[in-house]
Amino acid sequence: MRIFFIRPYFYPAWGYCGLPLVANIICKELVKKSHEVAVYTPDEGSDCPKTGTRVKKADGVAVVRENDTMLISKGCERAREK
Repeated sequence: MRIFFIRPYFYPAWGYCGLPLVANIICKELVKKSHEVAVYTPDEGSDCPKTGTRVKKADGVAVVRENDTMLISKGCERAREK
């Protein structure tokens, strides 16, 4: 199964307490069960360069980081409309 998460923050954004950790654990466990997992998130707390959209695969999870959080909000609004 292909699973896509939209998260306001994700690993390694530890400044947001346990939620990034729990989301990361869930994603890793889904990958272990042979699911294809991707996460779309802003670049908060990331070690990635702060330019444009970046995709980084970590522990089998594709993490798409966007430095413009308005794009994430617009994407969520479009998904609700459908």
